[in-house]
Amino acid sequence: MITMMRFVCLVLISISFCSFVYSLSYTSHNATGSNIPDNDTPYNDITGIYSRSHVTQECSLAIFDTINMLLETNAHPIPRSAKEKIVAHPQDFFSQLTELADDPLLVLVDKQHPLSESMIPLELTPLDEYSDTLALSKTGMFLTKQTITALRSMNSVAQADGVTLLISSAYRSFSYQKRLFNYYVQTIGLEQAFRESAEAGKSQHQLGTTVDFGSISSEFTNSKPELWLRERAAEFGFSLSYPPSYEAITGYVYESWHYRYLGQKALLFQKQYFADIQQYMLETIHSHNKLITSSKEYKQNYNISKKCYATY
Repeated sequence: MITMMRFVCLVLISISFCSFVYSLSYTSHNATGSNIPDNDTPYNDITGIYSRSHVTQECSLAIFDTINMLLETNAHPIPRSAKEKIVAHPQDFFSQLTELADDPLLVLVDKQHPLSESMIPLELTPLDEYSDTLALSKTGMFLTKQTITALRSMNSVAQADGVTLLISSAYRSFSYQKRLFNYYVQTIGLEQAFRESAEAGKSQHQLGTTVDFGSISSEFTNSKPELWLRERAAEFGFSLSYPPSYEAITGYVYESWHYRYLGQKALLFQKQYFADIQQYMLETIHSHNKLITSSKEYKQNYNISKKCYATY
């Protein structure tokens, strides 16, 4: 159906009618929608592109197809309101996506995308070297240098605000995570362990860019440090990995203490186009990188889109 609608649009002169046809085909194709309901009213996906009178039909179709292919590849469809923002600002969206696509900080690590047992982050640095300024719950913790730099900056501001950010967990090796997950299985059972802990290779902690703060329990939620992090962490490039009410998307229960360092640019991208949900952004970047290497159609449309952007 979508192929036929594209053909109709190419031979019609009226841009408004072409937009209307595309809207109908898109609505039919995506009737199942996101598995996190969004109450926004339906919108015309292509209108935001065609409304720019200087954008040709070829450009509009390439941009539209690129966005749809990208978002349909995600394991979890993003909310309609987030997709609306992408469609409204495709040039800015793809500009940021292109800039962030190769950032090693943004590798997708979840239950479907594990790290290898041999993966050890470069430049792991002991937090004990900074025990004079950082609040550490124990010795022997490590993070990457880049993460420590951002953490120290954030900690300095928090201290100035009268807030103590207690660091309770940082880098975990594959073998350590294996022992930890087995412990959870023995204490709370396999089903609950899958909700509260990651199997070896599937933990963000193996990246060396993830920090658990405070008590690492529900007691941390709504505490002074947690409320401060909720409001300020993004300014320093730290993102809450497992927010409340998103277990179906992230695979894990709400963890108010679990923050991953992604960088300030990524946090702006996350907030602007992905409803401020880390998983949506990381899945989209992963999908883009996968499609660039595996789909000729996507790569062609993506390259056409980039050329179109260069002309206006």
